Amino acid sequence: MATGSGPALSVIVELDNILHGEVSRAQTMLLRLLAQLRETGLHATGEVLVMYDKTEIRPQDAERIVTSAMLGENPFIKLIATDGLRYFSLKNEGVRQSRGNLIVFVDSDCVPEEGWLGRLLEPFQDPTVDVVTGNSYIDRDTFYAKTFAAGWYFPERLPDGPLAPIRTTFVNTLAIRRHVFEKYPFPEDSALYMGQGVLWNRMLAADGVSILLNPGARVAHPPPVFLRSAIINGYDTAQRTRQPGETALQSLKVSYWGLQSNLRAMLERIMARHREVGIPRVAVPLAIGLAGVYWSLWSFFELVARWAPGLIPHKRLR
Repeated sequence: MATGSGPALSVIVELDNILHGEVSRAQTMLLRLLAQLRETGLHATGEVLVMYDKTEIRPQDAERIVTSAMLGENPFIKLIATDGLRYFSLKNEGVRQSRGNLIVFVDSDCVPEEGWLGRLLEPFQDPTVDVVTGNSYIDRDTFYAKTFAAGWYFPERLPDGPLAPIRTTFVNTLAIRRHVFEKYPFPEDSALYMGQGVLWNRMLAADGVSILLNPGARVAHPPPVFLRSAIINGYDTAQRTRQPGETALQSLKVSYWGLQSNLRAMLERIMARHREVGIPRVAVPLAIGLAGVYWSLWSFFELVARWAPGLIPHKRLR
């Protein structure tokens, strides 16, 4: 629990994502985070908690990532090992071990743009603001990334603009007052991979907790790991939406109409965004084909999870 003498800010970083991404990306993320803490002066009154699961990541590897970013002058970083905790549980445990009155969550695979931290925190000068999210968009450094920047469910890279209310958000770039988070911690449903974020958004919406988006607080997120992402998203969709007593035919119909909806939305997004993300018109059919395979696999694994969820190796895909 925060006290009057505790730090003003606690930043919670999970290393769970390095299990499926580049270690160098986590190092870059930490370097930029620490630089922005210094720029805003919050390094003097803040703390950074880097959370990881020692059963999945060797302590020496986690320490190497943090040390590479510390530059020998950041005693406010705490590297905390846990035993068997996953993504959302790591975030919750980070808050329990933190002391700040204001909590910032940023993922190890999200690279902040210049000014991200200041823009994320500025709205809290208004005491009525409780939750602020930033603009998490997909990188555009390869054709594969550009395809998902245009055709996936992540938002586009937004221009600077005023704060705007938003009903749902990702939790990879988020600031929240401690007392609000303690009332609404992230669900820790072990039957899901990443769908707990959806449940958390619904919980806040049901209780009328407002989330504000600052479009200028931007972080770059990598594109999904193709097959793994299709499996876990299909599985989570089935777990969240499967109805008691659902028949095999009903499951097939739900998955089919979900696929139709996703393909339609993907086509609309790619046609609207392909120039902005840098996909030439001649390559649009290839992007549509690539994204179409992804969404088809998503629906296939959703159907598998509806019919026989035990076939998905849940633990090995954490």
